[in-house]
Amino acid sequence: RETASLIGGCHWRSTMLAVEMLGLQENQTVADLANRLAKGRFGTNITVTLLDRVREYILEEYKSGTSVRKTRMLSPEFANAAGMVPPIFAWMAFFEDPDSCGPPSPIRDFFSNKLGRDPAKQLEHCGIQFDRFKAQYHLPVFSQHVFIQVPETSTRTSDWYKNLFFSSDASGSVNRSSVFDADGTVVSIPNRFRLCHPELPNHRYIDRAAVAVNQATQEECLILYQDKLNADLSQAFLSLRIAARKIEAYLQEQKTQIVSILCVAQVVSYNRDSTSVKKFPFPIVLIDQKSLRNVYRGTFANAIEYQRQRSGCPQL
Repeated sequence: RETASLIGGCHWRSTMLAVEMLGLQENQTVADLANRLAKGRFGTNITVTLLDRVREYILEEYKSGTSVRKTRMLSPEFANAAGMVPPIFAWMAFFEDPDSCGPPSPIRDFFSNKLGRDPAKQLEHCGIQFDRFKAQYHLPVFSQHVFIQVPETSTRTSDWYKNLFFSSDASGSVNRSSVFDADGTVVSIPNRFRLCHPELPNHRYIDRAAVAVNQATQEECLILYQDKLNADLSQAFLSLRIAARKIEAYLQEQKTQIVSILCVAQVVSYNRDSTSVKKFPFPIVLIDQKSLRNVYRGTFANAIEYQRQRSGCPQL
């Protein structure tokens, strides 16, 4: 049921076809569903103009941080009441975008949920593809509804972090170099032109990293990610704090242009008013079951929620 829901999204015909595919033991990805639908299930209903509208809708929804269905009228067949476009149509709309000046859209890789892949690595995979997508279409790293906990001592506000963008070059190939070696020593820092996703299966302290730029000040911020689901919040804080402290010292020695470090972690749950959250020494975004739809927006949130469930996160 969860697999069919992920592939078909909230569109009933897509979900039913996904169930049919599972029964036939066919491949179980959004790409395979798209191929089946493109062979006549929708006939001439899926036009280039419609896919252009779907693409515009998804981009505008992320930029505005709110559902734009009422102003960007997509019929109920293509966007539900919550403003979510089923994965099948997102995949088709971004598969070949004539307006994109970058490489093929990462959306097709975001929705290539390989059910045999380790759930934790799948979360990393979705995370890096989502960041590549934001880089390609010049979308802010965080939508306006994302809660960013900023230390009281910080000279920057949450609005400063919500004005961070990836370089368009970052939508291309990924840097596979490690940030830390096995002993926990900083060995390299990514630059703004390539997202960093180390090849090591268990990279020390963090899963990946990226450099984003504040659009107003042109200052750089290093973002550290823990994509693997953390049931132990204190352990997540410990690893991120150690990583950030080590990198902070390294940056001071190297005299780079990076002026801030921000941490992002997938967690089961948290209380934003707790002392541990408020006293965390670096700006941090914690993604739990309640906040993930603010981070990923409706169209992409179901895929992340499904992978979190595969990792053992309980449903609300």
